Amino acid sequence: MSKSETARATNRVTRVPMHKQNVFTAANREGFKRMWVNEYIGAVAAYELAGWAVVVDASMATHDGLAQVESQLDSVVRRVVNRDPHAPCRTAVLMEIPLELYNEDQTAEQSALEEQEKQWNKAKSNEYGSVNITY
Repeated sequence: MSKSETARATNRVTRVPMHKQNVFTAANREGFKRMWVNEYIGAVAAYELAGWAVVVDASMATHDGLAQVESQLDSVVRRVVNRDPHAPCRTAVLMEIPLELYNEDQTAEQSALEEQEKQWNKAKSNEYGSVNITY
């Protein structure tokens, strides 16, 4: 290895593979479930109505060390969702809910799905006729 290649290898910034970049992750909080919610009319309000709260922590770092949208005026944890220069800028807000409420919601949702499946798979007791094939 030449002298310039050695210098370049020792001065290299830590590599982050493409498949690990721009992942919407944030530090977990004990006893809470967190998720990113796209900001569009009514979305955040709907989550708040369901018991979710906006995460307010201006110093919190996400996977890449950036927690905030540039020149942000409030302390809501917010990230740019799309980076397409031809599309309007869209952001997502980090929200959280206590695990107890989250688990209640998941249980209720699963119960509703199981009830729906029972309706689909119900044995038909009012079938008419029969088929008898002989050779």
